[in-house]
Amino acid sequence: MVDTPSESARESQFVSWQLGNLSTELLQHIFGYFCLHCRGALKEPHWAEPESKPEPSAHESSYLDLCHTLFQLCLVSRRLRNVAQPIMYHQFLLGYSDSKIPPKKYSRDRRLTSFIRTVSLRRDLAVLVKTVYFHHTIMFHIQLDDARSAYEHAADVMNTTLPEIWERQNADLEKRRHSQANPQREREFQADATKLWLSLTYQFLQRFLLGTNDDEDRRTLAHPRAAPSNRLQYWKIIANELLTVLIAVLPNLENLISNWESGIAGFSPATMRALGVTTLPLKRLEKMPHSMKWILPFTPGLETLTCNDLEPLSVPLQLKTLGFVVGNLRKEVLERSVAMCGDVLSVFAYEAASRHQSVDHSIGKLVQPCEVVEALGKFRATLTSFHLDLRFGTRQDMDTIMQPMPSLKEFTMLKELFITTNSVYNSNSLEEADGQSLVDLLPPGVVSLALVDPEFPSSKRLQTGLRGLADFKKRNMGQFTQLRRVRCDNKPVFEESCIKDMFSEVGIDLTYDEFPRYSWQYETKPHDLPAHMVLPVAT
Repeated sequence: MVDTPSESARESQFVSWQLGNLSTELLQHIFGYFCLHCRGALKEPHWAEPESKPEPSAHESSYLDLCHTLFQLCLVSRRLRNVAQPIMYHQFLLGYSDSKIPPKKYSRDRRLTSFIRTVSLRRDLAVLVKTVYFHHTIMFHIQLDDARSAYEHAADVMNTTLPEIWERQNADLEKRRHSQANPQREREFQADATKLWLSLTYQFLQRFLLGTNDDEDRRTLAHPRAAPSNRLQYWKIIANELLTVLIAVLPNLENLISNWESGIAGFSPATMRALGVTTLPLKRLEKMPHSMKWILPFTPGLETLTCNDLEPLSVPLQLKTLGFVVGNLRKEVLERSVAMCGDVLSVFAYEAASRHQSVDHSIGKLVQPCEVVEALGKFRATLTSFHLDLRFGTRQDMDTIMQPMPSLKEFTMLKELFITTNSVYNSNSLEEADGQSLVDLLPPGVVSLALVDPEFPSSKRLQTGLRGLADFKKRNMGQFTQLRRVRCDNKPVFEESCIKDMFSEVGIDLTYDEFPRYSWQYETKPHDLPAHMVLPVAT
């Protein structure tokens, strides 16, 4: 039986009446379920990947489903709208999934520009936005005239116009060109500036900001067979401008997750200066590629930074958390980045994100465990969490060239430790007694230890190390007094109940746990290096 319009209307009125009788506090609690952040579905930090690899865009579909529900609640009554809107608009997570494939149920078209218009016109909602997540594929869902219209709304909030922004960008470029004191730098800048003025990028940006785009521009952006390089470059320009102006009009934005692929799109410092913005309220910047590094001079209060970049930091920051998610972090990049941190760093994390990256075949590119510890030496009295995930592919029958990790005894405040077993047990640590390895490694105040087993070494060495740690603790109850939990993903360790029993006797919980990440899934078949690959000899 099909409901008649009158029946549907009566049902809607009944639902509205039921919800309308609830207190505002209870409605906020209920509606909070339709927010990923409010219900705790977003991990902290946000760059931590889903615990299992989802279907394409599954996470984004979930987010958009929840947004759609909140939007429908806004249509029920003015009171429900006033409760739902602040929840719906305190985050923007379009593209939250790391998938290049948009969800089938929803379109990404015009969602970015619609959001920019809303927060530009509704400043009461703009002040509520705390988190923004950008996926680089968003730029492929931008239309030229729609983008310029949204940009005009945002510029109006900043008491300017797009032609004025263009004039200020030109003046900014000219000022910086004449500020070069070194004659050689002057010539280089002049050459670069000349190229810029003559480039496709410069000309298109001028047309976009002055509103003089022609039909050829529209065809290039809209037609799949248009010149690929021109089309991509146009998209980059528009995406850069929209991302920058959105950040500028959000006065309380604290978390920015910018999942741009390096070189695809990024942040425009010239636009930010043209808007009259000198500082941003950001506290957390995650997944920062090279194209976003220009935002750092505007973020003096930044506390958390995770980088997907291969270049060192160049701006002094008082960071509390520094992370790298990149396959081939180099020693010099790490050292120069750490040198730019202040003296309050408490959390460091590194994930060798590429599963096809190995110390063995890129010894000159991938930082060694001992080098990481050495670089962090200035934070011996402040570091509380150390996450070193060096899982990468290698042949199981080959020795590794990895250098063993030195002792962490001098890191007196270190509580949380996450390490891969290849950092401790490798061919260069054979002279050390495995039974003493963890005892010699662990900091005195460690509370939680996670041992993650890659494709090597043999699990027997880890088992010996765990037995040695439990036995040492039994004989020296005054040592490692805060250690309460040891987690491990090595199944053979738990095939012998005696190891778990040894830890239980000294009040430590030894548990099996898995630590998947986006580039390392437990159900994936282990990757082997090609048999013909010749490994370099360590010098």
